[in-house]
Order: sequence, then C-alpha cells, then structure tokens
Amino acid sequence: MSVPDDLKPIEAWTDDDIAARYDDPARAALRALEEGRRDGATRFVFVLPAEVSAASEAVRLLMLGAARQWESEGVTVNCVVGDDRRVVEFLASGAVTGKTL
Repeated sequence: MSVPDDLKPIEAWTDDDIAARYDDPARAALRALEEGRRDGATRFVFVLPAEVSAASEAVRLLMLGAARQWESEGVTVNCVVGDDRRVVEFLASGAVTGKTL
C-alpha cells in the first residue's frame, strides 16, 4: 500500500510537490491580478478553499497588498473562503476592498 502524497512527510516532498502546494496557487493569483489590470478589470474576488493552508494565506496576503495599492484607483480586491454565490456577488459589487469573508 502506498502513502498518499498529502500524507508524505515533508522531508519526502519534491520540488514539484512544494510548487504545486504553495508556489503555483500564488503565482496563478498574481497572474490573474496582472492580466486583469492590464485588461482594465476593477473588481477581483478570489475564492479560497475552506481549509486553511499556506497557499491560501499567500493568496490572501497578495490580495491585501493589491487592495491597498489599487484602492485609490477604485479597484477592489477581496477573498471569500468557501463558495457562497451571494458573498462573491457582494464582494464583486465594489462596496468593500481588502476583505476576507
């Protein structure tokens, strides 16, 4: 019986394991922000999984930085944990920025 990747001791993780769990989600969020701004987007809402992880926290911190940087330009950037459509719609309305719900 093999051990699932999620249960491998951290010492057994490869560079690809670490990238998939931590680096890739943050890079994808940064790419979404950069491409969105380049295309003129002014509302960003990241939907994060309910379980807390280092990758989710990295995306949340990236969101906070972008929210602070772009707030004066009328751009809002928020996160929702889980996926309640009403919460996403509220965050996308532009009423608030830099929030995690």
